[in-house]
Amino acid sequence: MSQAPLAEIYRSVSGIIVRRLPLKETGLSGLGFKDTRRKPTEKLYLLVKKPRKNHAWQFPQGGQEKNETAAEAALRELREECGSDLKVNLVDNSAIGVYQYKFPAKFVASRKRKDGSIGAKVITIIGADWISGQCQPDGEEIIDFAWLTQQELTEYIDDDYKEAINPFLL
Repeated sequence: MSQAPLAEIYRSVSGIIVRRLPLKETGLSGLGFKDTRRKPTEKLYLLVKKPRKNHAWQFPQGGQEKNETAAEAALRELREECGSDLKVNLVDNSAIGVYQYKFPAKFVASRKRKDGSIGAKVITIIGADWISGQCQPDGEEIIDFAWLTQQELTEYIDDDYKEAINPFLL
């Protein structure tokens, strides 16, 4: 008699999409991707880069701890990965979307996940508006960042990630 397969375990992860709304300033040009004042008439989104080859660019995200809401976890991860200088306002602190993905086999094998997870189930919080400050990557989990328009995002992210996050962009 064969045993039933074990249920696949997906780690609970909270993500946050930080947007910079259009600015009142105009006439700014030539500003780099790290400047929050670039493209003043458009919305910009904060995208961060993980230190890996594939799927490196994404919105800030990380594991959700026990007794922590998705919003609390998303804000904690934003502070841990991007520093405490960045100030945001949650427009809505309820989860508006969920997607999941499997970790690469090498990652699972190298990390020997204690919880047995084979992937992440990302609960995305949207409606975090940039108030002030700048992303200051921790240099370990996050090695780079950019403030991008919705169209520019497609140059940085993979098609499957784009498909997953597009419905969450305001």
